[in-house]
Amino acid sequence: MNAAAAVCGDGQRTTPEECDDGNTDSGDGCSRRCWVENGYSCTDANFSLAYKERWDVDEADAPLWRLSEDRLTVQQTTNSDPAVYMTNLPAAGATIRFELEVQTESDDDFIGWVVGFQQGDTTNPDAEFMLFDWKQKDQGAGVVGLAMSRVKGVVNLSAGLDHFFGHTGAIHEEARATNLGDKPWADNTTYEVKMTYEPTHIRVWINDVLEFDVSGTFPVGKFGFYNCSQAQGRFTLIPGADSICGLDPHAKPNEPPVALCRDVTVSADPLTCLATGSVNAGSYDPDRRPEPLQVSESPQGPFGPGSHAVKLVASDGMDSATCTGTVTVVDTTPPVPGADKGLTLWPPNHHYVKVNLSDCAEDAQDACSGTLPVDQYGRITHVTSDEVEDGLGNGDGHTCNDIVLTSASSVQLRSERSGTKDGRVYTVHYLVSDQAGNAAPGSCTVRVPHDQSGRPAKDSGPAFCAGAGCPGGLGRSMLCVK
Repeated sequence: MNAAAAVCGDGQRTTPEECDDGNTDSGDGCSRRCWVENGYSCTDANFSLAYKERWDVDEADAPLWRLSEDRLTVQQTTNSDPAVYMTNLPAAGATIRFELEVQTESDDDFIGWVVGFQQGDTTNPDAEFMLFDWKQKDQGAGVVGLAMSRVKGVVNLSAGLDHFFGHTGAIHEEARATNLGDKPWADNTTYEVKMTYEPTHIRVWINDVLEFDVSGTFPVGKFGFYNCSQAQGRFTLIPGADSICGLDPHAKPNEPPVALCRDVTVSADPLTCLATGSVNAGSYDPDRRPEPLQVSESPQGPFGPGSHAVKLVASDGMDSATCTGTVTVVDTTPPVPGADKGLTLWPPNHHYVKVNLSDCAEDAQDACSGTLPVDQYGRITHVTSDEVEDGLGNGDGHTCNDIVLTSASSVQLRSERSGTKDGRVYTVHYLVSDQAGNAAPGSCTVRVPHDQSGRPAKDSGPAFCAGAGCPGGLGRSMLCVK
């Protein structure tokens, strides 16, 4: 069975997503591409244990915390010393919903939760965390109701539970719940708690009623549960998505991406004379956060021949960097020589006929340069004849120098042929070059037929040649050498 494809924002974290908080909004810890944003941490939405501690006041038993198999429920079953169970959930910058219930009719003490408790804070003189505790009945210094306190430093255990009950010493009560500040929790009753915790603002709802709306400066840290001298407390997470994200107090500042550019030269397409090229020379993001690196180049092309400045922007979703490179498009494709026009000379009167390249060949074509007039862009290299320069008794007029190159694009050809053969064929070999200097060989023929019967002269292969690059063994006729 194939694994489901990742859909960012559906609340289900699927590889390669780093988080999925059920939306595609950036700025809440889980980016619009479902990567953990810089300055945040995102964890699976459950109550997995980070660490647990207790204040041993010798008045109760050690707590017994139990985590359900699905890791959504934590239970504390004993009448224990004050203790905390810290989850891996970040609290600051997050919204956490959970159920709270005391599943017994015995005792009447405290149940609650904490934010920002650090491992070792039971004995840490620099400790600072927020404590939310709820008392069922008045008892000595303990006052019935739900309160929010700030704990700074070490709670003095010589007074037993007095400081925990009365919110004295290192425990400073800062606010009481609006409606439940003087009301008890009820046995075997489920309360739904929703908390939005910001470093400067805390709001808490109980059963959808706003109980705390407090501004100030509050410590950043993880979320956990608190129990003091009360058995059978149950806490069950109400997850809205697979991920819960919050501020990470240990996060490093975002490292901006690094934009690296290069100059690149690319060949134009032989059909369109256009090309694309990337100036990216390995741009990267040192910390690969808060989102996968996105690299864009503008303009994107395709480009025509010449040099084009391209701006590259590398962005990690928070910061960006830019650089500029040059894409140079060059024409490296030779032109296509034109077709043979099939020029014919008549009569075979042994006179010279001036033949331009354009007389025997169509103009060349080039994707970048367009039509290339063959007289302008062509250069004759050599011309061959399938008959010797002069022969004995063959009726060719006893002439020499039948081929005379007169310019780069023209040649004088003698209009004659052997009377004993099937007509003469001159082949004009040339190079045609485009505006970028790319050259291609071409050829065209000039025919002198044997007669006016309509039968064309047939090429019997080169027998004589004039110009540069002639095939070997095609020397002059002995009759023409003095």
